[in-house]
Amino acid sequence: MKEKVGCCGLVCEYCGAYKKQECPGCREKDEKCSICTCAVEKSKRGCWECEEYACEGKDFYGGIRSQAFISCAKEEGVETLEQYLARNEENGIKYHNRFGSDYDCYTTVEEILKVLRNGKNI
Repeated sequence: MKEKVGCCGLVCEYCGAYKKQECPGCREKDEKCSICTCAVEKSKRGCWECEEYACEGKDFYGGIRSQAFISCAKEEGVETLEQYLARNEENGIKYHNRFGSDYDCYTTVEEILKVLRNGKNI
């Protein structure tokens, strides 16, 4: 899954925008995505590797979910983020479904991080 974590912290294979081809994923510079463009120009795999995160003026497609995933990857590593998401998906915490995401019902980064780490909805 490592190559599927976008610069924005979202996982392409689970992401609705990627599945609908609204986003090409971000392994290449994409002028439509300021996050991807920034990461590629700085030779970073994602915001979690950047010393300047959390920067101003970037449009995070996933909102606070994206910010929580980036924070998790920055604090614990992208591999741990991937493990949390895979485990949570197996436990029924849906990354994306036709109604959105189970993570989208939370209003703070801290709440999403708690769900990520505990593997249970709060």
